[in-house]
Amino acid sequence: MKHIFDLWPSVPEFAADVGIPDGTAYQMRQRCSISPAHWGGVMDAAQRRGIALTFAELAAAYAAAKAKRTA
Repeated sequence: MKHIFDLWPSVPEFAADVGIPDGTAYQMRQRCSISPAHWGGVMDAAQRRGIALTFAELAAAYAAAKAKRTA
């Protein structure tokens, strides 16, 4: 999941683009998890920046992080 954050120049820029507080973005990055509730905002932000990202990539990263946490 961290690779998705790495598509942005910084975590604060990710947060600003998605419309969430910096602290929330840092927590998501630390947990390696972006809640599905934020996926729409992430996709909109990626599109505005010209970042190639799909819902399938978000879902796969989310599932992998969840599986790792429960293992």
